[in-house]
Amino acid sequence: MPTHDQTREFVRRFAECEHEVYRYILTLLPDAAQAQDVFQDTAVALWEKLEAYDPARPFVAWACGVAHNKVLMHRRSHARQPHTLSDSTLELIAGQYADEREPIEAQMRALTDCLAKLQAKHRELIEARYHSKMSIHEYARRTGRAVNTLYKTLDRIRRRLLDCITMTMRAEGER
Repeated sequence: MPTHDQTREFVRRFAECEHEVYRYILTLLPDAAQAQDVFQDTAVALWEKLEAYDPARPFVAWACGVAHNKVLMHRRSHARQPHTLSDSTLELIAGQYADEREPIEAQMRALTDCLAKLQAKHRELIEARYHSKMSIHEYARRTGRAVNTLYKTLDRIRRRLLDCITMTMRAEGER
């Protein structure tokens, strides 16, 4: 039986990656209803296998591995239904997904670090535009700044972030 701390850590990690696990399942099972069923089965299996999880491994990789097995089980149990993907294609997609996830995760870590380095007012503009999905016109109205100025500022911030991410990725590649 997991301890209270293990339970809390499991819930935290699962909440962080549940959308990614669902997207992974959805790439292998394009039917949304079937993907949702498999996702629920995966969540239960992850909880049941919690004691087998090695914290040294990335949680999302472990969760996607369990999801992959649940997809295969689902396909076997629904063998009479036509599948849109062959098993070999399914394996190819799963392998490609695993190969691409690591660089994307590294880029996301670099983006997070680079965002933290921005001036507060620039970070606020980025958050308003991309997190809150506020239009530049709305942000200009709320802050009393000129629309053209905000567009130019946003462009400079994006370039700065791209440069920072590129430099961070190069530095990580040299390690």
